[in-house]
Amino acid sequence: MDMRDGENSKMIWGLVAVVLIAAILFGVLYVYNNRDIPAPTLPEDAVPATVTYVIDGDTVVCSIEGQEITVRLIGIDAPESVNHDESKNTEEGRLASEYTKGMLTGKKVYLEYDEEKKDQYDRTLAYVWLEGELFNKRILEDGHAVLLTIPPNEKYTEILQRAAGE
Repeated sequence: MDMRDGENSKMIWGLVAVVLIAAILFGVLYVYNNRDIPAPTLPEDAVPATVTYVIDGDTVVCSIEGQEITVRLIGIDAPESVNHDESKNTEEGRLASEYTKGMLTGKKVYLEYDEEKKDQYDRTLAYVWLEGELFNKRILEDGHAVLLTIPPNEKYTEILQRAAGE
């Protein structure tokens, strides 16, 4: 037996081990990423509101018991459409804004809060529920926004990641 035969044999078994480990890791990741995540359901403590005005794709004005509040949707970011610097506004932003207007204007919705209730601009941060469906998820699925997770508001991160195709 030549010395190289032993070295070749070790190299082949090493390669087999690497391929086997990679296959196992791929299988584990595949199962993890394709497991069923229960669909979110409207929580009992959600606050009823009516969308009176849509500012842009990810920001709306809601009326709650006669008081108007500006609501920034948690977990998403729509392209710009109403920025004071016109060069930042995009056609995609206009489409996202029109989408949100068409879906939410005048509709009764429910607001669900997460850990932080206000952002740096004093907007209320919320998940918006429309007819029992999480609108934040829907706008991602329909391609009018991208995922934007800002801790500590991460309750639906995994669901929103999936909706965004991540």
